[in-house]
Amino acid sequence: MGRCRADVGSYPGHQRRRQVRRSIIECFGEEQPKVLDVGCGTGALLDIRRRKDEKLLDPRNYTGVDPSQAMVNQLFLKHPSFARLVPRRFEDCDDLDDDYDLVVVIDVPGPDQERLRELASRLWVVRWAPEESDIHNRFGVPECMR
Repeated sequence: MGRCRADVGSYPGHQRRRQVRRSIIECFGEEQPKVLDVGCGTGALLDIRRRKDEKLLDPRNYTGVDPSQAMVNQLFLKHPSFARLVPRRFEDCDDLDDDYDLVVVIDVPGPDQERLRELASRLWVVRWAPEESDIHNRFGVPECMR
């Protein structure tokens, strides 16, 4: 399967969650991808549901990166089962795996674009911080979602 890129643009929060959910389902179907969430905060990505009684993503396949220890602590309280939480800036993480199926970057200013592309094997969901909203346009037309 080819790589996909979904840019969730400047949607408000609830529409953005719907767009992220749709992109993940279109790319992975029922499969549980290995996830890297850059700027994970309190784990909003893990809160998204596939169906009313089923989470979209399995926390055991999830790696969250966020420089705020307080945010990472809240994520841990909500989702105590996860693959890994890294309380550092993405730029300071030199020990991440290199085979994530899904890399999500939402509202994170200036991460290393090339490194993100290398880490994402199938889907790369991005939404830049508002002050850097033009960055995603530097990569041309997004690849189609499969």
